[in-house]
Amino acid sequence: MSMLFLVFADTALAADYPAPVDVDAVTPATVDEAVTVVGRVVALQSGPVAARTTAAAKTVHVQVGDVVAEGDILVTLHNNRQRSVLALAKAEVPQWAARVETAALEKSQAERDLKRLESLRNTAAFNESLFDQRQTALQAAIAKVAELEANLAYARIQVRRSQQDLDWTEVKAPYAAVVTERHIDEGAWVGLGASVVSLVSTRALEVEADIPTQYLGQLAQGAVISANVDEQALSLRLRAILPAEKALSRTRLARLAINLTPDITPPLSVNQAVKVAVPVGQVDAITVHKDAVIRNGGLPVVYKVVDGVAVMTAVQLGSAAGERLQVLSGLSEGDIVVTRGNERLQPGQKVAPRQ
Repeated sequence: MSMLFLVFADTALAADYPAPVDVDAVTPATVDEAVTVVGRVVALQSGPVAARTTAAAKTVHVQVGDVVAEGDILVTLHNNRQRSVLALAKAEVPQWAARVETAALEKSQAERDLKRLESLRNTAAFNESLFDQRQTALQAAIAKVAELEANLAYARIQVRRSQQDLDWTEVKAPYAAVVTERHIDEGAWVGLGASVVSLVSTRALEVEADIPTQYLGQLAQGAVISANVDEQALSLRLRAILPAEKALSRTRLARLAINLTPDITPPLSVNQAVKVAVPVGQVDAITVHKDAVIRNGGLPVVYKVVDGVAVMTAVQLGSAAGERLQVLSGLSEGDIVVTRGNERLQPGQKVAPRQ
């Protein structure tokens, strides 16, 4: 019984004792007025991954929803034909190399024969007709070497092409992404250029939004624009406004880069809704310090100090101006609100502002 009495006594004492808090006044300020436009997250990299050679599918390594890194193997194709073609191409190279070597020896011999005959030019042993024949033989030998060297180069290119074709039997992810669709299963015939899986990147993302044409004059390329996704703040940078107006809505499509930082990384998905605050000018407004605003049931409220008592007051907020927020309703200029200690307050509790 005595313990119960002490609990009630302590509770009553806490209610009567003023809570020390920091306070701030509601003051006027010039803020950027904005209208909210609902945009959407779009992927800069997405779409089907195509096969670059033809064969039957041997193994599909991924399922829908799998996260893959750049270079991961998505599909392996049967490669019997490609390995055989590569072996044949490799066998051609030493054959052509041997022919080039033989032709080079023949060319050297033709050069020596011509040089030997030319050394007899001013003697009775010199034969003009034989000299012409030796010149022709040398030219033919030079041409033959060039032809065979070209064939050797072609054979080496065929080896590289055959090796590339073999490498292409492993279809790899061109970028880090999530698998959104499988287009084939094991055993299916895969033609050249056929889609095997579809990917969407979760890293290369932007926001696109239809901006009313009347507000475009307030926007400059590179401008930083505030937004939020599922009540999480997001910073955007205007990258481009497409030069095509939609006749019915009188809007133009804007592309906005997402400024993600290590401490602000809201989970984003393609086609997710984003509320974009498009600035439309500046207005004089009353403002409250952002630390005064807390959430009660998901709604913004502040504790207004009235005659030393904390009164919970619902507010409607507008644009941000540095550390302060525009107040659309709920407060008046000069009101005193709690900025520190408000998380522990109860409605009607006495407070003692710190000096």
